[in-house]
Amino acid sequence: MQKILVNVRKDETRVAVLEEDRLVEIYIDSGDDGEIVGNIYTGLVKNKLKSMQAYFVDIGQGKNGCLFIEEAAESIPKSGNEILVQVKKDATDEKGAYLTQDITINGKFMVLMPFADSVVFSKKIGSGNKKLELSVLIDKINIRKLGIIVRNDILNATKEQIEKEYSILIEKWDKIYNDYKHTKPPTLLYKQDISEFVFNNMVTKETIKIVVNEENAYKNMVSYINAYDLEFAKNVEIYEDEKLDMFDLYGVESQIKKARGRRYWLKSGAEIIFDKTEAMTVIDVDTSKFIGKNNKEQTIYKTNIEAAKEIARQIRLRNISGIIIIDFINMSSEEYRKEVVRILKEETSKDRVKTVVLGMTKLGLVEMTRQKTRKSLVEREI
Repeated sequence: MQKILVNVRKDETRVAVLEEDRLVEIYIDSGDDGEIVGNIYTGLVKNKLKSMQAYFVDIGQGKNGCLFIEEAAESIPKSGNEILVQVKKDATDEKGAYLTQDITINGKFMVLMPFADSVVFSKKIGSGNKKLELSVLIDKINIRKLGIIVRNDILNATKEQIEKEYSILIEKWDKIYNDYKHTKPPTLLYKQDISEFVFNNMVTKETIKIVVNEENAYKNMVSYINAYDLEFAKNVEIYEDEKLDMFDLYGVESQIKKARGRRYWLKSGAEIIFDKTEAMTVIDVDTSKFIGKNNKEQTIYKTNIEAAKEIARQIRLRNISGIIIIDFINMSSEEYRKEVVRILKEETSKDRVKTVVLGMTKLGLVEMTRQKTRKSLVEREI
């Protein structure tokens, strides 16, 4: 059971995803915070980086973005060129945003790739009759023969919903490209609004309701979802208690505070310790106060199982990315080790960010990676 809270404030909008009333993800849209992944700009090429095949591009964000030549869709840029770019990764303290010319426009059921011509299906769709039906339908409606990534959510969509979304995406792209042709750089051409972002990326079949605390945002959310699913739109509620902040009511702020700490205590009394190095994040599991009623091996196994579930949640909540090493407590049983890894994989599969669990060594170390797009919770000033 999942709930999504949209908390609109004066300077920013926060979106919290709760599963069984526990916070699993926090998204913050703040105009002055530099979180601009997915934004599309008319950029101005400034100069080439001498040390690598890349260019600095001014997109109006103070710090120039970086566009690698391999990413160029049509031709090699030159200084002074006006180009259409999209942000793939946010800027850091040391580097500007990572840019691409391979533009994508996200929808709920598909992703439009205006500069491509291939149709790619999500691996979760499989290769049966349903995929064949969808392939025929996409080929029929895609009269422009543009590139499309078919998302897993399309399995729950009707033919009419799929056709409508294709029209919506084409209309968005045409406006973006027309604005690009008629604006001077640097100019923001497209930013996915909060209604699109929440419904396209966060709503799943487990979502039972969306709660919004501001009237205009509530109306926009209902209006956007109505275009897709009239029944689900009825599950959007407005929060009207002016005396108590919505996040305080649901305990979101206290959970964010805990997630910013180095140590996280489990119910059993064991603890998880998070340390960030230059190259990776190291997560250590410690039995600490947890002694257990059974033998030592069983105690360690139970601790690791509990930790695996919580680590998956914390990685998602803290938005930890890159190389991650988890130091589970060493177990002599191969069966136990496999089960801990299985549970970790199962729990991380709920993450909408690409996460790969590679396996466990004999020392109890698990190697995994998670794609980086936005700043981690610790890196943010909230």
